[in-house]
Amino acid sequence: MNILLEFTTINYKMWHSLAKSLNELFPDSKFAGIVGYPPGRDNVLDYLKSQKSINYQFLYLNSDIYKNAYNEEIRYLELKEFEEGLPHKSLWRLIAADRGLGSAFMHGAVWQQNFINQNNNHENILRVFSGLLIQLRAIFVDFKPDLFLPAIAMGNIQVFIYEQLCKEFKIPYIVPSNVRVKNYFAFSADSQLRFPQIDMTYRSIYEGRHSTDMSSAQKIYEVLIGELKNPQYFDRINSRFNVAKYNSLLRKGKLAVRAAKAVINEIIYWGKNRKLRRSNDVRRQPDKLNVLLDNIANVAQFYYQKYWMTSPRFCSKLTSGEKYIYYPLHINPEYSTQIQGTMWLDQVTLIELLAKSIPFDWKVYVKEHPGTLVARTRPLSFYKRLKKIPNVAIVPIDADMHTLIINAQMVAVITGTSGWEAILRDKPLITFADNVWDVLELSRKCCNVETLSKDIYDEFSRIKDICPNERKKRIVSFLAAILEHSFEVSYPNQFVYTEPGTQEEYKILGQETAEALKKHLDYLKQESEK
Repeated sequence: MNILLEFTTINYKMWHSLAKSLNELFPDSKFAGIVGYPPGRDNVLDYLKSQKSINYQFLYLNSDIYKNAYNEEIRYLELKEFEEGLPHKSLWRLIAADRGLGSAFMHGAVWQQNFINQNNNHENILRVFSGLLIQLRAIFVDFKPDLFLPAIAMGNIQVFIYEQLCKEFKIPYIVPSNVRVKNYFAFSADSQLRFPQIDMTYRSIYEGRHSTDMSSAQKIYEVLIGELKNPQYFDRINSRFNVAKYNSLLRKGKLAVRAAKAVINEIIYWGKNRKLRRSNDVRRQPDKLNVLLDNIANVAQFYYQKYWMTSPRFCSKLTSGEKYIYYPLHINPEYSTQIQGTMWLDQVTLIELLAKSIPFDWKVYVKEHPGTLVARTRPLSFYKRLKKIPNVAIVPIDADMHTLIINAQMVAVITGTSGWEAILRDKPLITFADNVWDVLELSRKCCNVETLSKDIYDEFSRIKDICPNERKKRIVSFLAAILEHSFEVSYPNQFVYTEPGTQEEYKILGQETAEALKKHLDYLKQESEK
């Protein structure tokens, strides 16, 4: 078996451990990799080259692929053929999802200048897309992979190119993804992170056509419902979400000192990377003083954002008993918005649509993602636009998500944990992208903004007519389907890169993922033979 892997700075140890376990399950397999890393992180390539466990046939550098793409001629015929093979029939939808080439479409984010986004004219964008397509297809032609394992949660057009190449070469697109149940993951079939195997099994269980032991699913259901009374989700146990109020002189002073240190570090980093800026590396920043000044301004704005978001003046005063639809903001850029919700990248526009569509006595409650306190910066204009909408209220960033959902008339999400909790709490839910829970028919996806107000009205009434026993039956059947097609990981934070792991932890994760992958491949083979 020929196995091609996509390595990044955050997954390379985990993916290499997976390769070792796959080599044991599939002896005589051949391995190759596409390696991406930012400037100064050559240790990724060094690690893969110096290890002795796997003899990688080749390790293509993503930076070289991009650099070569800028030197290619635009092959319009290939672009046209590729576009016609897309389900949505538009290259520009894919381009908009790219964090670099699609930076013009990335609203609500302050992003550093670099060579790519400084050269995003019409011709260059098509040239790079064409060049990437040619080179990545050549890798598939040369190596002839039987299995391709992309990195989790990437944010560029290569996600879509890989997906289409898998279809072209008749190999499954497989990427592990969370199924919204703690520590459980399953293999998605596409870049939208959908699970057709879970959907199909759910329908069979729900309709009584598939017999399975429901006791484990029932236990998970009881745990999930129990947690609703005493929630222990990520935003309550992750230290980065423990918000501090910067209202004392001492706290303001500490924040100012950290901001000053960050500015100094930015200047030092700029000096150290002079050689890179004057090279032809596509990851470089333009060698101009105004770019340095822009970087410094971004750092200063990030710390001002931390101060402003934790100030009482940032949010609206909430009125007890007020009716509202709850919308939790996504960080930009993020996989959920860039890839899954590409058409909703401008979240202010999305919120404005909600504001135009809710009943007259409701408001839209918007909660900023706590992750903005540790990563990402939004332009101040983002919040100014929101505050101009009369029936929109920005709630405190440390407001409890679970309380907001309990008291809401309805919840609206692109994707995310809040949507799943809304279903568990019997709340009407409007979504704007495909989600793992869609098959339950306990939510409604907005497919037409012209009918959004009617969708909200109808869904609010429809959900009330679903009795508790029926809702429970659907959820337990869904959990049973998840258990048939998912696998539990011992170290979920290390699996999804939120925390670094030890060599032993990566070894265990590699073994767990490899065994689950073999089971999934066997399932796909059985389905293809039917």
